[in-house]
Parts: sequence; structure tokens; C-alpha cells
Amino acid sequence: MLAGSTLSTAVVALILGGVGIIFTVFNLYVTARNRRLDEEDKQDQRAAEQSYKYSKEVQNILFEVERYKRQKCQDSDLVYYTRLKELQHEEDWDIKQKLTVVNGFWRETIFLWNKRKLPAEFFEKQNIWLYRGNMYRLLVEPCDIANHYGLKSMSGVGHYLAGNRPGRYEFLEELWLRRKGEQPLSSIQFALMEQKLDPHGRKKQSSKTLLPQVQALCAGAVEASVNPVGFRYSY
Repeated sequence: MLAGSTLSTAVVALILGGVGIIFTVFNLYVTARNRRLDEEDKQDQRAAEQSYKYSKEVQNILFEVERYKRQKCQDSDLVYYTRLKELQHEEDWDIKQKLTVVNGFWRETIFLWNKRKLPAEFFEKQNIWLYRGNMYRLLVEPCDIANHYGLKSMSGVGHYLAGNRPGRYEFLEELWLRRKGEQPLSSIQFALMEQKLDPHGRKKQSSKTLLPQVQALCAGAVEASVNPVGFRYSY
């Protein structure tokens, strides 16, 4: 009789232990699910915040830059680059300053993406961000190249493509290639030109001095590879 009672107690303890394990596992599952849902909510909220920032500030700046290029630069890529390199007019400085806001937005957005703080479909499935990124790269990177070869001294720094290109542009190129299955339009043609004009990066030259040479090189540089050196850069 005692043996039977002991056995029954052991069975009950075993069942209760099993129930306890199941309850613990269930609690862990619920906690993990809630954390995942909470993180997804945060990702959606951040995506909404980035969309709001773009529509309220960044988009208006890009429209203004396009208008500047059309009205002040005769809608010419070369004139646009030359003016942003020389910065001889107040409008040029104004555009340069406003583009720092746009760069800051994209630096933040890509940082959030790389840290998985945005939804997985943000760049991988939504065409609107794919095309926004491509427009940004084509319109703004020439300004960064102009800044590198303009007022900034190249002493000890080297060419733009020698480790000085921001990684956000390479990210957006790779995104376009992956999503569209084709090479994107080049946004580094002027960097390639500067490198051809002065292969060793020995000194800066005035855009006025370079203009005839740049015009001669323009056609060939546009067709060059979008990533000729294959470096990884900071954002």
C-alpha cells in the first residue's frame, strides 16, 4: 500500500513538473512574440517618421536643387558640377548648405536599415525608396565630389574614389543592381574625370583651367564603371 502511494506521488510530481516546464516554455514563447511584435511596431513607427521627414523637408530641398540646376546651370551636369566646385555665387553656397540636410537624412536612414531598425521591406520591397535613393544619388553625389575637389584640400586625402566616397552611395548602387538586375546610372563621372586629369592627386586646379579638359573627357567618363575600385566606405 505504501509503495503504491509513493508511486502515485511520484507520478503526480512528474506530471506537475511537466506542466511547469510547458508553462515556462509557453511564457518564453509569449515573451519572445511580444518582443518581436513590439520591435515590429517600432520599425513601422520609424519608417513612418522617415517618410514624414522626407515629405516635409528632404523632398522640398531636392525640388529646389532641381530648379537651381535647370535655371542656374542650364540643366547641364557639367555646369552644375563646376558651380558647386567653384562656389562663386550666393545661390551655390545656399544649395551646398541645403544638401547637407539631405545627406544627413540618408545617412540616418541607411544607418537605421543596417541596424535593422526599419522594416525588412523598407528597401527590399518598396519601390518608392528605391527610386528616391537613386534620384538622391544622381543629384547629390556630384556636389560631394565638387566639395572634395573644390575648397577642401586634397593634401594627405587623395582622390574621391581612393577611400573617400561615402558608403551610402555604394549602398544605393548595390540596392538598385539587386532589385532591378541592371547597373544603375553612374554618379561618379566627375570623380573619374578629376582622377584622369590628375592621376596622382598632386594639386588642385581651378575649374576654369580644367573646363576644356573636362569637356573632352565627359563622354567617356559617363560610361565608366560605377564602382571601379571596390572599396567599402563609411556612411
